[in-house]
Amino acid sequence: MDNILIETKHLIKDYTKPTRLRVLHGIDIQLERGSFSSLIGASGSGKSTLLHVLGALDRPTEGEVIFDNTQISRLTDDELSDFRNSKVGFIFQFHYLLPEFSVLENVLIPNMIQTDTESPEVLERATELLEYVGVGHILNKSAGNISGGEQQRTAIARALINQPDLILADEPTGNLDSVNSEKVLDLLRKINRELNTTILLVTHDASLAEKTDRIIELKDGLIINDTLQILTQK
Repeated sequence: MDNILIETKHLIKDYTKPTRLRVLHGIDIQLERGSFSSLIGASGSGKSTLLHVLGALDRPTEGEVIFDNTQISRLTDDELSDFRNSKVGFIFQFHYLLPEFSVLENVLIPNMIQTDTESPEVLERATELLEYVGVGHILNKSAGNISGGEQQRTAIARALINQPDLILADEPTGNLDSVNSEKVLDLLRKINRELNTTILLVTHDASLAEKTDRIIELKDGLIINDTLQILTQK
């Protein structure tokens, strides 16, 4: 069990407006530390809902979410906020950068939320992360004046600034062309391999999912397939 970073037990999620709708129907899942998994399924299968519950953006209706032996679904709202900011990095299809801020300033935002300070050490880490993801040369540019691929790389650096244990990526290549999609996938693999960061990637692109170590398929709020991949090169 020490190698399990996050797990769910009989996870159920209902939405009540405009009418009651059950989206997740009792999900049991475990993600090992350092794993790189993908979550696939048709639109409406519950992929994003599951990701949001795992990342404490939403609470389950029933069941448990256990992160590093802590039952996070029982935390207060303030405790959940601290958990999200310190333990989980989020990457979305829409990067949600602040266009009037510089690339560097965008990366620093999660740490500013956490500490309300900008220490030399954090500034150095942010600069190193931007170099690491390949956009160190534009750190002072306005985020609104860089390419889509550069924006997504900046968003990845932002997700890493607080050194999270888990990265949750919701269709991070959805707005990118095939070349930049491959680059983002390669970068996520590099992060997984070199930083030992656990990654769960939601994607509709089967070719990207096949390059992860594990494919979890959802249908109608249930896991219908869970396959470990044998990759020739990690």
